Amino acid sequence: MARTYAYLARYAFTEENYTQAITYYQLSFENYKKVNSRSGQRIALYNLAEIHLKIKNYEKADYYVNETLKISNEANDVIYQFFINQLKFNIEFDRKNYKEALSVTNLLLQLATKEKNLQNISEAYQKHLLVYKVLGDTSNAFLMLEKISMLKDSIYNTEIAKHSADLLKKYESEKKEQQISFLDKENKFKTDKLFQEHLLNEALLRENKLKDNEIKQSMLLQEGLERENTLKKKELDKELLLNKALNSKNELMLENSNNERIVRWLMIICLTVLVFLGLNYYRNYRNQKLANTKITKQAEELKVLMKEVHHRVKNNLQMIMAMLRMQVRVLEDQQAIEALQNCENRLQSIAIVHEKLYKSQNTTAVLVKDYLQEVLDVLVQQYKTFVPNIVCSLEDETKISTNIDTAIPLGMIVNELVTNSFKYAFKDVASPIITLRLVSITTNTYQLIITDNGSGLPNHQLPTNHHTLGLKLVHLFTEQIGGNISYKTKDGACFTIQFQISTLVL
Repeated sequence: MARTYAYLARYAFTEENYTQAITYYQLSFENYKKVNSRSGQRIALYNLAEIHLKIKNYEKADYYVNETLKISNEANDVIYQFFINQLKFNIEFDRKNYKEALSVTNLLLQLATKEKNLQNISEAYQKHLLVYKVLGDTSNAFLMLEKISMLKDSIYNTEIAKHSADLLKKYESEKKEQQISFLDKENKFKTDKLFQEHLLNEALLRENKLKDNEIKQSMLLQEGLERENTLKKKELDKELLLNKALNSKNELMLENSNNERIVRWLMIICLTVLVFLGLNYYRNYRNQKLANTKITKQAEELKVLMKEVHHRVKNNLQMIMAMLRMQVRVLEDQQAIEALQNCENRLQSIAIVHEKLYKSQNTTAVLVKDYLQEVLDVLVQQYKTFVPNIVCSLEDETKISTNIDTAIPLGMIVNELVTNSFKYAFKDVASPIITLRLVSITTNTYQLIITDNGSGLPNHQLPTNHHTLGLKLVHLFTEQIGGNISYKTKDGACFTIQFQISTLVL
């Protein structure tokens, strides 16, 4: 399986599909690893390094070369170490890391010297020469050239000597074999000599006859080719005459059709201009249509995204409120329980806004009446055990819609003031009533009036130091929407929050 992956990788490499080649070599490496074939692993890693060098991924190439060297160092294979370090030199030289490349060439020279391989020593000197040329070290480059030249002579003489020795051994061996064969066959040859001479004469006669027939066939073929050439020459002469006649006719036709050609070109130019103008108009129309489609699609995607955002915010707030309710169940301190319930109410006011937005077709505008009515319903549901016969109402003369930055502060103001009424206003009131009114003062100026028939604030005036967190939050949220708050006692408490907003269309 490992060899099969290696063949597939080599084929992919030949087709320059380097990504596929890397995948197959990695699979080959894993299979060689399973059978603990160190040699196969080494070959796969070497090829991976070579491919990564090919695609200029030097970090990967360097990693695979180092892994290959680890295996070769374990096996103490000097020959393979030399070839792997040659690849390492190519990597460093290709990414212009010349100092490291020079270090690798020194190692190549050591390995070649250890192996006593003149060819590899010459290769190491040539690598030195490449680096010295790039670095501009002419003295060392000249020295390397001299060493390479000397080695070439040594290699040539060594190869000649080796070749001569091999030829001599081969000649002596063949000579002995021939002598033995000659002695074995000499007797048989003598007995068959007359018969063989007879057969040879017959074969020579047959061969002569065949050669005579071949000569005759060649002569016939040559005569046929000569006749064919003569016929072709005559056909060419006829074609030349015909071409001359056609050329003369064409010249006459060209002279007669000059005026027609001018008119035709004028018509073509006019049609071309009309086509160009039409195509330009169509292209502009199509581009505008595509732009409009893209804008519409982006608006729809943004709308869906805003709904998803509001939905997630509402869910996160609901999760926080659930954790607050769980915390209330394990607390015994009434003050801490009350503080957590107040936090839950405030979070509920914010969550309602986001719920309204993600359920609405318009993800940026909230109808103020619906939002405040839902906040009021939640508070009534929570405090109905403390004030069971409460009557709450909301009157809206404005039918305004606003954005989240104004809606949330309004909801928080209602939450704080209505909660205070539930807690402190109706201790001695038989028929408690809370009323909310939205009134329009001018085009963009509105009032939110919150009244109850309770006992009212102490001293019948709004405190200035804001000892309670609720009233402090009311003032902060009023400032946030650029409004002001006033208070008076009129058969109970009466808060008036005046603010300015630009209404939004739902």
